[in-house]
Amino acid sequence: MSTSRLNSSATRKGSRFKIRCLWVAAVLMVVIGGTALAIYQADRTDRLSETSIRGSVIPAKVHSLGRLEPQSRVIRLSSPTAAEGSRIEQLTVQEGDSLQETQVVAVLDTHDRRKSALDEAEARVRVAQAKLSQIKAGAKPGDIVAQQSVVNRCRFVLKNAEAELERFRKLAASKTVSESDFQQRELQVERSQQDLEQAQATLESLQEVRQVDIDLQQQEIESAIATAARARADLGATLIKTPIAGHVLRIHTRAGERVSDKGVMEIGQIDVMYVVAEVYEADISRIRIGQSAQAKLTGSTISVAGKVEEIGLIVGRKDVLNNDPVSDTDARVVEVRVRLNSSDSSRVSGLSNARCEITFDGIAALQTSE
Repeated sequence: MSTSRLNSSATRKGSRFKIRCLWVAAVLMVVIGGTALAIYQADRTDRLSETSIRGSVIPAKVHSLGRLEPQSRVIRLSSPTAAEGSRIEQLTVQEGDSLQETQVVAVLDTHDRRKSALDEAEARVRVAQAKLSQIKAGAKPGDIVAQQSVVNRCRFVLKNAEAELERFRKLAASKTVSESDFQQRELQVERSQQDLEQAQATLESLQEVRQVDIDLQQQEIESAIATAARARADLGATLIKTPIAGHVLRIHTRAGERVSDKGVMEIGQIDVMYVVAEVYEADISRIRIGQSAQAKLTGSTISVAGKVEEIGLIVGRKDVLNNDPVSDTDARVVEVRVRLNSSDSSRVSGLSNARCEITFDGIAALQTSE
């Protein structure tokens, strides 16, 4: 009997121990599962979590990758006559030099040839203009004086011929001269009259300035001016000028080299620097103009700050990638430009295209400051 009770008691104790073990295992599983779920949800909703402060709802900060960029963006200067495979004849600047607007930074090898073509075209304009002045001035005074002398001589000859004809008419009336002699004197008068008319017409032609001749020559001048303008434009295309004032960031083509697809050089206004953040399209609704942002240069201890000045209007692919080999390289992002503070701009003015990690403050902070 005692043995049976002992066995029954031992059995009950073993059952209770197993139950306790099962309860402990169940509790551990619940704790572990709950912790894992909490970690997963916290990681997933980190950017969307909300913290209540003073009755206001402040969205979580937005994080993104980006790059440094000059105020003017990086401008790549190229040759306007790249189709001809132009070669750089002279380079007038070096990397780091400051630039003025429209400053000539390079001269192409076609410059001298285009300069000669312009000189020739301008010379033709001057010739056409001189010819117009000649037309307006009429004939030379010497030619007019000489032709006037011819007219006077013809008048004198005509007067003598008419006098001779009158004398022969009287003689013919008295039958002193033959009819044929009288007719010859008549023909002489007619010839003298024709000579006088021709000489007078020539004199009038020399003295006349026709409007049609002036108009025709004016058109010749306009055509010559158009040719000169084209030659001047061709000459200008041999000079590479800067569209803005800034600094030379990098030179791609040196003197003696042909201009490639990379262009001649890259320039930019580095006095004011910007951070270009690639914000995920799902987060762009939480970005506002004037919103504060901080950026840290990847691989360095440099941190800068500024405010959002421009929000892009196009959704595109990421350009700045992180070091994670399995990162989402096809993610859709919107570029946001952050203007850096003056002190921070000077610190990073020589680090264009440097990669950054950007953090945008919550929207409520912006609303409170306003």
